[in-house]
Amino acid sequence: MQEFKIATKEDYEARLHGDLQKITELEFVKNIIKPEIDNIEAKQDQMADMLLGNINLLFAAKDTPREIMEYKGFKVVGMATKTAFDGNVVFFKLVNQEHKIELEPRSLEYHDDKLRGVSAREQISLKGFITRINNVLSNEALQKKVREKCH
Repeated sequence: MQEFKIATKEDYEARLHGDLQKITELEFVKNIIKPEIDNIEAKQDQMADMLLGNINLLFAAKDTPREIMEYKGFKVVGMATKTAFDGNVVFFKLVNQEHKIELEPRSLEYHDDKLRGVSAREQISLKGFITRINNVLSNEALQKKVREKCH
């Protein structure tokens, strides 16, 4: 499993949508999010809360795609739906319009786990979500870019 490292501005910039209309920019630099927050753990907690709020918005408007964040040049678009057999399912795709890349990896799908009694919503954590996105971008996006440039 990939280790979660403390991010710096040089690593990436992320933007999470704080509500339906407002974009809150989150850069991993002191005094960007809130001047009174000095430690990275508090910033990560704030980001986790914003991600949870966006996940809750997906469930409030099921079957409606919603952009929830931007990460490493990709828009992360999510949608929650309910199926007859699997219960709730949350899907995410990564979209980079500049390079015309759209990825819908299975690793960014979360399903209710009825056997363990864990909902799809409860399975999504900031650390795990970012790790999954990093794994996708390090593999699928680069391969697709190479294929597109070869043709």
